[in-house]
Amino acid sequence: MSQENVEVVKAAFEAYNRGDLDAWLADADPDIEWHVLPEATDPGPHRGRQVVLERAKLWRRTLGGLRADVLEYIDAGEYVIAPVRMRGQAPGSDAEVVLDEVYVSKLRNGKIVQLREYRTKAEALEAAGLSE
Repeated sequence: MSQENVEVVKAAFEAYNRGDLDAWLADADPDIEWHVLPEATDPGPHRGRQVVLERAKLWRRTLGGLRADVLEYIDAGEYVIAPVRMRGQAPGSDAEVVLDEVYVSKLRNGKIVQLREYRTKAEALEAAGLSE
């Protein structure tokens, strides 16, 4: 089942990068939880598909052309760990904003039930019960 989980998460990131947020959440549980980085203005948790969708739309409006370039997918059973490089355009500027994050998706029955953001791969692996 875990390779199938990787495929679900991969499809979600591909949809996000196409700007198709409905497809991004197609395999999300209706009660999905998104835990943003703790230092964010509103770290959440953000609960429910509609709330998560609105949060993603806000980020895409704030940083033009926002995309998540996935560096690798790590199969961790019910978790999929994805280190990413986020890229977008700063508001009112030509400056590129680049941020490295690690997303941990928790899946149940082929649906993403939780998404958590971490600064480092080590933190994400520890959160998923693994170590480097």
